[in-house]
Amino acid sequence: GSIWNASLRSTSYQVLQDVTAPITLPYERLPQLSFRAGQSDVFGLDWSVDASMTRFWHPTLTRGQRAVINPQLSLPFIQPAYFVVPKVSFHATSYQIDNPMDGQPDRLQRTVPSFSVDSGLIFERRASLLGNKMTQTLEPRLFYVNTPFRDQKDYPLFDTALADFNFAQIFSENRFTGHDRIGDSNQVTAAIVSRFIEDNGAERFKFALGQRFYFNTQKVSLDGISSPSRSDLLLAGTGQISDTLNVEAALQVSQSDRQSVRSNYAVRWQPAPKKILNLQYQFQREVLKQLELSGQW
Repeated sequence: GSIWNASLRSTSYQVLQDVTAPITLPYERLPQLSFRAGQSDVFGLDWSVDASMTRFWHPTLTRGQRAVINPQLSLPFIQPAYFVVPKVSFHATSYQIDNPMDGQPDRLQRTVPSFSVDSGLIFERRASLLGNKMTQTLEPRLFYVNTPFRDQKDYPLFDTALADFNFAQIFSENRFTGHDRIGDSNQVTAAIVSRFIEDNGAERFKFALGQRFYFNTQKVSLDGISSPSRSDLLLAGTGQISDTLNVEAALQVSQSDRQSVRSNYAVRWQPAPKKILNLQYQFQREVLKQLELSGQW
């Protein structure tokens, strides 16, 4: 299929401040023009182009305009028992700074190529669980990324932060959100997933384990702290205990002290349509302990 869309929007924020813990007002986008196009299976290739032009305004911080274009090209090899997807991308960014700080240039340009390979195997066997015949899968996956270093210390931070660490993010090329920082990478993510699938196609249980390993000392950061040789360990599981009861759990374990960094546990009971109760516990070390109950009846 193909994708073609464009949008024009302006965004501003009103922040409800806590006087004891104030936060910085986010940048306003006045305006932002975005464009995305893509098409799959063009002589076996998938291609896409993301482009945007944004004017960032803030009453006290550095203001300016940013133009971004990011073309991507991949060659998927997908079969029932395996997949291999090599991909190349090119990230080009240009800045025009309205009020540069002392020593900061008013024009900045950056081009960063990136190469990645996503690959995996899918094994199946017949199994029995809770007295029911099912198909169990074993799905090892490797994801490699190589992105060269570019010095970006003079670049502004309009909309960029460190991405949340989870199973979706460890299979992405850039460890930052937004376009102001492109992380240097020479790393591989290793993960394994196992599913229990009923004969009607319903997924009864799923278990996942993943970790990222770094071959270089990453230089691009927001706080000056470099990454260790490997990331924290991620574990996750979901289960359909019965037709009305679902459970899920996610755990992030530190590789330096072997203790939990973040965890999430949830139970959902849905006895009938439009009738549901949710119970969730969230933990983040030194930040959050929260029990949440929600429902609809």
